[in-house]
Amino acid sequence: FPYTTLFRSADYVEARFAADDPGALKLAYDAHGGVIFSFCRRAVGADQAADVTQEVFVTAWKVRARFDPAQGTLRSWL
Repeated sequence: FPYTTLFRSADYVEARFAADDPGALKLAYDAHGGVIFSFCRRAVGADQAADVTQEVFVTAWKVRARFDPAQGTLRSWL
């Protein structure tokens, strides 16, 4: 089991995010930033997608206590 795969698995990222780990925001962005950007690009257009994606992650980190892995995945919560 490769070292990098372990630290990029969805379960690992979700566990760190739920535990308020300071490095979890970067892990979450690395794991889910692409799909969130794609969603934002479809929703608000290419010109605003990067800004909206950033807001999604900043807001998610501010309200991270609301994330409950028992209720669903981090990707769907974002």
